[in-house]
Amino acid sequence: IKRDFIVGEFSSEVKTLEKLFVQMRRTLNAKWSAISAAKSMGLTVKRLNALCLEVHSETFSKILFRNRMQKAFDMLSLGKYTYSEIASETGYSDAYAFSKAFKLFYGKSPHLFCKKK
Repeated sequence: IKRDFIVGEFSSEVKTLEKLFVQMRRTLNAKWSAISAAKSMGLTVKRLNALCLEVHSETFSKILFRNRMQKAFDMLSLGKYTYSEIASETGYSDAYAFSKAFKLFYGKSPHLFCKKK
């Protein structure tokens, strides 16, 4: 009986987490943080990260970073956005901050990425 309760509770948390990720992907330009996400779910940051690790094998911050970089990659691939526009759409303060994050994630600058396309 205890196991069923725990599984049910876990399942509810996972559903809420997945809804949060859908919202996050739609609004990557918002000021997302593990603290605000945990608060919106009624969890501690520690519990949020534990849940993210159990379900996605990454912390909330890494999931956020990966999603931002995937959107940036998609926008760069289209070739019609400036770095400033991409930065704004992916939640970075400016083109420089975006460029540094992109290079950290992909191993090359957005400029080199666009050049090789």
